Amino acid sequence: MILIISTVVIAYSQNTDRIFFEHFSIESGLSHIGVNTIMQDSKGFLWIGTYDGLNRFDGVNFRVFRNDIGDSTSLIHNRIFSIIETEDSLIWIGTEKGLCVYNPTYENFFIPDCADFKIQNSRIIKIFEDSKGRIWVLSDKGNIYIIEKNRTSVRNLSFQNDPDNSVLFWDIRETPNGNFFIASSEGLITLNSDLETIRNNLYEVYCRALDLQGDSLLWLGSPEGLILANYKNNKNNSIDINVIEQVIQGESFTCIHVDNHSNIWAGTGFSGLYKISITGNTDFSVSNYKNDPEKLNTLSNDRTGCIFEDRQGIIWIGSSEKGINKYDPSFRGFHRLSRLNSGNYGLKSDIVLSLIEYNDNILIGTRGKGIYLMNKMNLAFENPEYDFSLLNDISVSSFFNDSRGILWIGTWRGLYCLLPNKKEIERIEKIDNVVVYDISEDDWGNIWIGTRQGLKMLSFNPDHSISLYQDQILDIENKASRFIIRKIYNDPLASTLWIGTWHNGLIQLTGFNNENGRINYQQFKKDPKNNYSLKKLLRKKFDKLCKNILSCVHTFKFMLKFKSINSNRGHGYFNVNDMILVNYKAYV
Repeated sequence: MILIISTVVIAYSQNTDRIFFEHFSIESGLSHIGVNTIMQDSKGFLWIGTYDGLNRFDGVNFRVFRNDIGDSTSLIHNRIFSIIETEDSLIWIGTEKGLCVYNPTYENFFIPDCADFKIQNSRIIKIFEDSKGRIWVLSDKGNIYIIEKNRTSVRNLSFQNDPDNSVLFWDIRETPNGNFFIASSEGLITLNSDLETIRNNLYEVYCRALDLQGDSLLWLGSPEGLILANYKNNKNNSIDINVIEQVIQGESFTCIHVDNHSNIWAGTGFSGLYKISITGNTDFSVSNYKNDPEKLNTLSNDRTGCIFEDRQGIIWIGSSEKGINKYDPSFRGFHRLSRLNSGNYGLKSDIVLSLIEYNDNILIGTRGKGIYLMNKMNLAFENPEYDFSLLNDISVSSFFNDSRGILWIGTWRGLYCLLPNKKEIERIEKIDNVVVYDISEDDWGNIWIGTRQGLKMLSFNPDHSISLYQDQILDIENKASRFIIRKIYNDPLASTLWIGTWHNGLIQLTGFNNENGRINYQQFKKDPKNNYSLKKLLRKKFDKLCKNILSCVHTFKFMLKFKSINSNRGHGYFNVNDMILVNYKAYV
């Protein structure tokens, strides 16, 4: 191999843009805050290897696997360094004490037959599957084991020259031509497609991390900094390397990942996370993200253990000391709009009670100052084409757009509506001078209104007039008219209304098509003797969570339907078939 030092000048600028990280830690269900590796399997599960346990994450919950001394089918060791999935859907795991494999069909672990005493007596730092289906096992004993695709033959590549000083192998990549770069404590190791070692002048430079960009660029991380180089595969099975630039100096880099948009993410041992973005042929910008205890959603810790990009393009950063950070590039942060920056037609109150998308705009209901219209494309407040002047000094607490195209507006002084093709709102005299909290529609087109004075229903007559129903069919032990109804959710799959109350629990209404016109109800309240009862009766934000969980039901084709419940004591899942509520706290 020929090493050529290049004098190309690359200009870069420091970028101070802020991005938002979501955090996962022990409180979220993670087994340990020290994270070494993250992998996504073919079913979409994330597998997280930590200092104490293997974790499988389904997007909501963590399932933890640990060693059980009395169970030979359990994880062989709790400290996990590397995880891969092979074509046969088996999960290979590198641990402090050798290899093991997880079979998701039988949900058990086993030691592969190819793992001999030497492998099982080593710390497995990295597992890698190459283009030929071979599994590379990088150990801390100066050996690289290559398990052939038949999973019986094993080839041992030894790089241990000094018996008192073991070579550590950290990372490996395969080039499109079938050559290999290996990061080690002795420097960059290069192997050609015949697995022959080619020495190079970088061999003596400690190499902790690496990744490839395109067909010719190589990023190297060392305790002294971050290096950008390019490489060229020669016909004689050798590789030429041009070191272009030491992009960052004086930092110890532990991991590198080139994402699908050609951004380079580089984690350090003590200085947080770097992002390098190419902005031109010879220009790029560098951003450094660190933990700031005075700001929410910054990096949880400045010690980075691993970086992984899932199939949705979400970047997951494992911290050596503070769990997992999730960065979703599609989330651009928050743009705050208030009385001070919303223009002539903008907000006159900073207390926003309700929002709805209406005719390609956003209607915003405020406390004591009526309704405002915002163009959702440019976030500019505009003079509405509708006459909302009746509500100028009224608190607007809810919106609902029904199947007829009627916009219902709930306020602290009653109910209003805006009919299709009309410009002026109308007051519903049947529900006047009452605080309206929420509005919904059932499968038969009836409009349900949750108020401070109970639950009410509006029904449309054949002549398009409206009838009001309340106590005669909605009475629950003669108390419904006194309940404060905060939230209403219609489950179209079960013809069921779920009613969230203030201090009176959760109510289920069914039987809307009964011949006697009587609606059935069931009330769920806090029961200190029942762990599956509602822990807290304060009921908020029910509908969005229900829709999310129903989406999951369709996605995974579960046999049972679940409802998600949110209160000031955390979230819960409600099993509709068994009428059981499972409570758990949510951590953000």
